[in-house]
Amino acid sequence: MSLKSVKEHNQREIKKAEKDAPSTLELLTEAEKLMPELRTLAYCTTKAVEHGYKENFQATPEGLKSLETSKQYTPEQVHVMNFYRFEGITDPADMSVLYVIRTDDGAKGTLVDAYGTYSDENVAKVMRQVEDIAKRNTTSDNKQYKSTQS
Repeated sequence: MSLKSVKEHNQREIKKAEKDAPSTLELLTEAEKLMPELRTLAYCTTKAVEHGYKENFQATPEGLKSLETSKQYTPEQVHVMNFYRFEGITDPADMSVLYVIRTDDGAKGTLVDAYGTYSDENVAKVMRQVEDIAKRNTTSDNKQYKSTQS
């Protein structure tokens, strides 16, 4: 897939999400997006923590559980502020997705899942039930997020 077609695809996805989506967290700056070595799960997780998304969530049959507080959240209480897919360059088993999450009571953190063959059924079930999922990739969204969430 060419870079141009990837950009066009991303723009279509952004427009779909922007219809009713809330402000979202932008982890990568425009300059960082151009550096492939920075587009890793570890890097984006670190950036999420720097933005205050410090809790780790685990999917359960009932919803999401905070591993720090053991509090359980139903899908209705979960808001996916952004998500990032990572594709294994040399090994398809390395494919994963990072969800950046905020809950109704203000807990902020991340959930990581494999996608494809190795994905967790509980994550898929919860994400199908979450009604508030946003995906935006512009730096202007980052500015909007910071100004509305301060």
